[in-house]
Amino acid sequence: MQAAGTKAEGTRRRNAFLGPLRSELLKAGSCPLMVGTVLAVVAFSAIASVYLTYMAWSRPDEAAGLMPSSAYQLALPLEQVGFALMGALVLYMDEAKGMPQALLAVPRRGRLLAAKLGTSAIWAAFTAVLSVGVAYALRTAALALIGGTVDVGAPAGGLVRIEALVLWWMLLSVLVTSLSVLARRSMPVLVLSLAMMLMLSSLLRGIAPAAAWLPDQLALCLYQLPSASGDVGTAAALIGLGVWLAVFLMGARLSIARWNP
Repeated sequence: MQAAGTKAEGTRRRNAFLGPLRSELLKAGSCPLMVGTVLAVVAFSAIASVYLTYMAWSRPDEAAGLMPSSAYQLALPLEQVGFALMGALVLYMDEAKGMPQALLAVPRRGRLLAAKLGTSAIWAAFTAVLSVGVAYALRTAALALIGGTVDVGAPAGGLVRIEALVLWWMLLSVLVTSLSVLARRSMPVLVLSLAMMLMLSSLLRGIAPAAAWLPDQLALCLYQLPSASGDVGTAAALIGLGVWLAVFLMGARLSIARWNP
């Protein structure tokens, strides 16, 4: 009887988490903005892969040493814009329909936060794998059509560490979701995140060396090849990103606990 009771309690706790997560995943899947963002990221990856591969092959004098086999990687870092948007949309879906409804549906705020962060990570992981897979497949097909060398493994002279870039995309989505919950607003956080990634972080780094520890600058140390001079090491970058994530998660947990419907 005790074993049966323990098993039932474990099942109840598992369902208490999986229920909100399933609901959030379905909600995201039915959100036109989320689906449109995923399709836009994958479409951009596909078009850029074919275009850059062909241009590097057909115009080697203008390619500045860019190899056709790795040219598709040049556009991959730009896709972080889409992953930041996906992270913000996880909260925006409830803002658009009314946040009190979501808060009342899952009274345990910690479970609601975990479900939103899980949704952000899962959708980002799915999109990242799909985007990179499509880009690599079309790059390989383009090389086969134009008679270029098709590499079975990772292409020589790579521009980014693909696995590190995928990790950053997932982490970025979760960071934006966490910060959105912390600020209780998604769109201002999205605007700030895009401004930092596209311009402000680089400007700040030129003014203050400490700006090298901003999240997007730490991410560059992980996926950029070759590493720029003055970058922090890979281990330090991972620790730094872990600290940012921990701070955002703690802030989001405190914020959502005091968020009255």
